[in-house]
Amino acid sequence: MPGTMFSQPNPQPGDGGQRRTGLIVGGAVAAVALAAGAFVLFGGDDEGNGSVMPGTTVLVAPTVDGTEPDETDPTVTDLPTTVPTTVATTVPATVPATLPATLPSDVAAALLGALPSAADVPDTWEIASNPDPAPPALSGPGLGYCNGPNGVSRAIAAGAGVQVHGTEFFVGNGGAFAVSAFWFEDTNAAASFVEATKRQVSECTSASPYTMPESEFDMFENGYGDDAVWNFMTAETKVQSTSPAGGVPTLLVHTKERGTTTVEGFEYGVIVDDITTFEQNGRVVLIFNLNGWHDMTGFANGEPDWAYTPTVPDLAGLVIEVRRTILDRLGGLL
Repeated sequence: MPGTMFSQPNPQPGDGGQRRTGLIVGGAVAAVALAAGAFVLFGGDDEGNGSVMPGTTVLVAPTVDGTEPDETDPTVTDLPTTVPTTVATTVPATVPATLPATLPSDVAAALLGALPSAADVPDTWEIASNPDPAPPALSGPGLGYCNGPNGVSRAIAAGAGVQVHGTEFFVGNGGAFAVSAFWFEDTNAAASFVEATKRQVSECTSASPYTMPESEFDMFENGYGDDAVWNFMTAETKVQSTSPAGGVPTLLVHTKERGTTTVEGFEYGVIVDDITTFEQNGRVVLIFNLNGWHDMTGFANGEPDWAYTPTVPDLAGLVIEVRRTILDRLGGLL
């Protein structure tokens, strides 16, 4: 008899942080390999530092509100542009152009304090994993985009001083949502990190295969296929940069990975689907991630009720829920 799948997705990490041990940038996201491309840090493709000008009105990220990507850029592929009604908000005119004279004694604590907790989100959201004040720098198969360095590694190389991963939530439809924040020494370093992320994703031309043991992926019910090994391969990768006039340049990365394994002669499969936006606000890069699992095959009980295919509009709606609060709390760290 074919095995049955686990009762709910097993939170797993993404590119932004510790991928295989259950912490994306330090925490765990709702769908194992889902986090294949998760949390890399936002950014844009302009040559500037990507900082927000004080007193300007910007669009709540992720911003794919119909802005056409540069068709001359071979790294840009078409993504949906039917994002929910864009919400405008004003960036405080107090955003410093230079590093403030005094910073909180514990920048990591200040960053974590700015990210949403259970008290800041709808009651329907459930905690998937706790925050991590020091996610690890990792590199290799299954850890970063295209089996390269993860987001923390790229951030450190670009000059990041602090990296944190916030609380991750199951958002009621089978999806997992989380926010990470990286603080850099200056805006140029933050922009450099974003560019490094775009480069790593856009230069990936292979299927980037890797394996993950069932003990980590945890797709089957206990006692079945415990020694199985899942084989993952990139099924699709899309990257798009937008730089709306007067707004925040945003890098959006959408990856899909196909996982397969064989147990007792039965073949199983699943799609791990991950959407991440990287948004630079002065010295801080915010990484918004949404992922889910879907198209399960081979299981005796078919597709579970928590199967979920994330979409760009879905992520946009979730970002609107938390972004304003985060920016208000960041204050002098921007």
